[in-house]
Amino acid sequence: MEIKIIEVISEHEVVVANKYGKMNAEWIGESPKKDSIKNVEVEINDTLVWGQDIVETNDKNYKIESIDGRICLQGCLESISEDGYTVIRLGESIICVDTEGMPLLEIGDFVTIKATHIELHDSRL
Repeated sequence: MEIKIIEVISEHEVVVANKYGKMNAEWIGESPKKDSIKNVEVEINDTLVWGQDIVETNDKNYKIESIDGRICLQGCLESISEDGYTVIRLGESIICVDTEGMPLLEIGDFVTIKATHIELHDSRL
């Protein structure tokens, strides 16, 4: 995912933005410079629960945002494996998450992911 560093809060905390919105995230690696453009891999280490942390939405737009201390990502459901491994499309990028519970959704449905911790890794290292 391509992002712009809007603010460097600390060595490992940044505010980033792209055409889908703005969010806070943990930066893994050498601290980036403000206003730099980076291609990153998004990693969500939490196991997300269907119906609680991942919910269906009727809004068919891609979004990233921070709300009440949580990061919300909105995208299209690409795949769900029996073991809970799930792929969400966010524009040109994909985000892989581990899930638990019953999805009760179909491939192509739009979902909102709510996570408390998101890591960004510079993919050009």
